[in-house]
Amino acid sequence: MKIQSFLNSTPVQTLNISRITKPILKPNVIDSFQKSTEIIKLEQIYHKLSEMTSQVSPEKIEKIINKFNQYPKEQVLLVMKRLTGFSNSSKIMDFKNWLDSHKIEYIENFRNVYGKKKKTYCYETRSKAPQKPAEHHEIQKEIIPQGKLLTLNQVFSYFYNNGFGTIGKCPLNGGYLSAIILDSRTIDYLNELKNTNTTLFKTLQTKNKFIYIKDFEGSYNIFEQHKDFEKLVEEKLSMLNRLKKSSPNRSDEELMDTMLNGRNLKRIKDLGITPVIADLNANNNPSPKNIADNLSQTFPSKEEFIKTAQKCIKQGCTSETERKNLLEYMDKHFYACSFKTMSEKLVKLKQLIENDVRKSGKDVSKIYYNVTKPEKSFSLINYMYQLANDIPPNRFVYWENSKYGNATSANNAYKTLSEQLPKGSTLVTLDDAFISGESIFHSQFNYKSWRDKDSFDMIFASIYSSGKAKERLNGYIEKTHNDRIISADYQDLKDVPVKSTTLEPYKNTLILFPYNSPDNNSILFQDLYRLFYPNRSFVQHSWIYQ
Repeated sequence: MKIQSFLNSTPVQTLNISRITKPILKPNVIDSFQKSTEIIKLEQIYHKLSEMTSQVSPEKIEKIINKFNQYPKEQVLLVMKRLTGFSNSSKIMDFKNWLDSHKIEYIENFRNVYGKKKKTYCYETRSKAPQKPAEHHEIQKEIIPQGKLLTLNQVFSYFYNNGFGTIGKCPLNGGYLSAIILDSRTIDYLNELKNTNTTLFKTLQTKNKFIYIKDFEGSYNIFEQHKDFEKLVEEKLSMLNRLKKSSPNRSDEELMDTMLNGRNLKRIKDLGITPVIADLNANNNPSPKNIADNLSQTFPSKEEFIKTAQKCIKQGCTSETERKNLLEYMDKHFYACSFKTMSEKLVKLKQLIENDVRKSGKDVSKIYYNVTKPEKSFSLINYMYQLANDIPPNRFVYWENSKYGNATSANNAYKTLSEQLPKGSTLVTLDDAFISGESIFHSQFNYKSWRDKDSFDMIFASIYSSGKAKERLNGYIEKTHNDRIISADYQDLKDVPVKSTTLEPYKNTLILFPYNSPDNNSILFQDLYRLFYPNRSFVQHSWIYQ
């Protein structure tokens, strides 16, 4: 057979090889190809964010359960359920809803509970309630010892008043329902008050509901995920079975109650307080899927993430080149942090700080931590840092809560710290992120207005920082000072490679913490940020808090 007849009588020399190797595709075929490429990239970004935020699958839980095959599976599941009841960031919103159902409008953060001679009162400066006379700020003695501010009350007050709830009203001014959350540190403080200031203790009893969060302390809650989960499960299983031998008639549930809540509830009873118990884990069946959900960050489905990301990209891009550039930027710079990764970064940050202090020739036992604005996220970061690194409470000092009361100026607060800190100290200011440097050096701290002498070294430390922030902050630090900047994670950011006249100018970060979206973030992805938060309605770029 001739070649010509095999090819249906078409001569070989007349074949258009270029049309075979490079077919002409219709527009809809091109669109389909380009969209699939975009989806592949978005899937890669999604999986990277999943790893960053330590998402957990039921299969992983099954593997952990199998490691404890010397115990009944039902017992292992029970222990894991009780330890993970407040492990997911969604529980912040669940707790907010629980507070709403109990008509709580305010969480007492103790920042302005003072005693002046024999008079006691509560005053919340951020309240919408009528202002008290100016002389009420002339405080002679501060009741709260250093370090006692870092309790669950400060942390949940921050959440409740910033995006997860409504701004509360001062209970003693308006008679609104307020609450005190009873964690071990708050119990310590109330115990101290009962012995030293009975009047204030009784006032707090009269004006507040007392709340105890069941199974919170000693568990794998959102603020204590520096712990090794498997070791914690093993520890509790061993303890449970020791208790079972001495109390064979008690159920595993009852024994878990004793292990996780017994000591705190006894101390609360000794104070003469009857708390309302918040049990946010009661209806959670102990299954591998539910435990995996407990351990995972609030996180969108892959389909929801891709659909929303494509909508954002379409809104901001006017060409295929911009779409491609923006996808590459997302792939390189999208940064998400879960409570677990935050705890891990804070452990790393302590090591970096101590190594730096040793290198400078200073004593690590004289490191102090400065809580600049307890009502903002500084209280959360310092609280988690204290837990992750087992830092004594007396290592935390307060920029505003000095012997001047609410300091009339940064200079007074600086003078106070200069007098109080031992010679050769290092003062560390912790934050979640340094992005532009504007907040820490101007609106929150105003470093340049008071930093005139080196009575102590200063370190500005963050979980995350950008190259722009480091450059800017170094510009503020005078060369004559031995101050410096340290971050656990660092990225050299560039401007988002998209410009549009239809939206506000885009900012250059794509960073998410489990409780906030910094106001330096690109407005373009505002709808995408919402998918990562328990309360999806709170991300409003005009007032995103830090």
